[in-house]
Amino acid sequence: NATLTVMQTSPGIYEFDSTPMTISADLHLDGCTIYLQGSVMKVKSSATNSPVLTLSNGGKLVVTTSVDTGAVGSLKAMTSTYGLHLDIQDGGTLEIDGGEVRDVAQDATTNSAILVGDGATLTMMNNGLIYGASASSDEMATVKVDGGTISVDDSSIINTGNTGTALWVEQSGGNINNIIVKNAAVGIQAYNGAPQVDGFTSTDNTIGIDVYGGMSLPTIYRSTLLSGKATGWETYGIDLSTYLGTGDYLQVGANSIYGGGNAHPMYN
Repeated sequence: NATLTVMQTSPGIYEFDSTPMTISADLHLDGCTIYLQGSVMKVKSSATNSPVLTLSNGGKLVVTTSVDTGAVGSLKAMTSTYGLHLDIQDGGTLEIDGGEVRDVAQDATTNSAILVGDGATLTMMNNGLIYGASASSDEMATVKVDGGTISVDDSSIINTGNTGTALWVEQSGGNINNIIVKNAAVGIQAYNGAPQVDGFTSTDNTIGIDVYGGMSLPTIYRSTLLSGKATGWETYGIDLSTYLGTGDYLQVGANSIYGGGNAHPMYN
């Protein structure tokens, strides 16, 4: 039996330094933080057992290097045949700071391995690495940001055999600086998204970057038939948090089409 050494630096924060560990059951980080400082966390999946690593409600996993030994922290499956299942929920954060993540199982429903959905956050920095498995379609993304938040500085996403998409950004923004995408069918796919990319290296990708559409505001109709809303007043909210504080200004535009006529929202 191995001895597990863990330091609790403050309530809810646990640091593992150069410590190997194996997860064979579900692990849920709900409001707490684990640092893999040169530690290797392996998830033991099989044909009959698929443990899920869940991050939510302030839960955070940081994959980084050890200051003492220089070892590189890693999150991966016990065997690449059976990938690990990662679920980043609202309030959850995956931070790769010089560490690496690989062998994440692909989900055919979301067309992604690592999904960063509403309220979720992915941060990569200091030569952080994500390795993607071979994909059966170009639309399968190693990292898919759909409503969540991504921040990348000097890091890489590396696919296998010119398959799949390395980074897919949809209905989201994000700050992406000095990213390397490699060995994918598509390096970066911006699909109705608005990522800010400053420094981009495409290596051995069939398509470096593919842009489709752009983010748009909701269409507001007076007609209840067209809008699907009940008769009466309706309040519309637009989330601009992705763009606040990321630039020197915020430019807002709106398009109004007047079709003529006069009506009251309650009586007509």
